[in-house]
Order: sequence, then structure tokens, then C-alpha cells
Amino acid sequence: MESKTKQKSQFSLFLLIALVILILDQISKYIVRHSMQLGSSIQIFPFFQFHHLYNTGAGFSILQGNNFLLIWLGIIVLGIILYFSGTYKKREVLWVGIVFGGILGNLFDRIIFGGVTDFIAISIWPVFNIADSAISIGIIAYIIENFIIKNFKK
Repeated sequence: MESKTKQKSQFSLFLLIALVILILDQISKYIVRHSMQLGSSIQIFPFFQFHHLYNTGAGFSILQGNNFLLIWLGIIVLGIILYFSGTYKKREVLWVGIVFGGILGNLFDRIIFGGVTDFIAISIWPVFNIADSAISIGIIAYIIENFIIKNFKK
């Protein structure tokens, strides 16, 4: 059983990670919204560009126009993550904090703007943002660490 001090320390780290992701996400979206017109693009490399989009759906444009549903799904997932926050192991705090921050970033957009600002365009992938990246990276890393690496150690 972990001590209360250690749990508080891990929870503080979890919140700090989430806050950093939220801030990076919101700053990047602010810059895009205020420096690029909706629908415009800036080519960086042949396969990479910034393309300002407004998305009322989820990843890969599923559930398009269901912002209200996606707000509630985000709130429910945040609640589940918080409910289990005292059970995460040291490295899990990093991955779950990253996911939490990403969900907060997109949830903020959905509540304030009615949809999400997407802007990172890689030629083989739908346009996304930092929050989307954080959610994906955090989930993938959590799965790799808890289901793949643990099985190799046995």
C-alpha cells in the first residue's frame, strides 16, 4: 500500500503533466486561430503542413456534428481517470496524465468554440492537434507498458 504522501506526490505530478499538455495544446490552437484563416494551409515539407480546420467530430471525423455527445463522453472519461488516479503506478501517471491533458484540451475547445481546432496535417493521416497527439501517444504508451512489456518480462 502506497503512503498518502507518495499518492499526493504522484497526483500532483499527474496534474502537472495534464496542465502542461493543456497549455501547449491551447497555445498552439490560439496561434492557429489568430494567424491562419479557417481552411488555409502552410506547407512545411512535401508531406507536412499546417492546415486550419474546425472539427465537430472525433478522430477520423467520426461522430461529426455530435459535439454535445463528445462533451459528455470527455467528461465521463475524465471522471473515470480521476476515480482511478490513486491506483496508477509511477510510470502510468505519466501516460495517463498525458491522456488527461489531451482530453481537457479538446473538451475546452468543444465547450468554448463548439468544436475542435485541428491544424497538423501529415499527408497520410487526417488533420489533428496536440491534444489528439497526447491522447494517442498516452494510450499507446500505456498499452505497450502494461500489456506488451509486462508479458515479455514474465
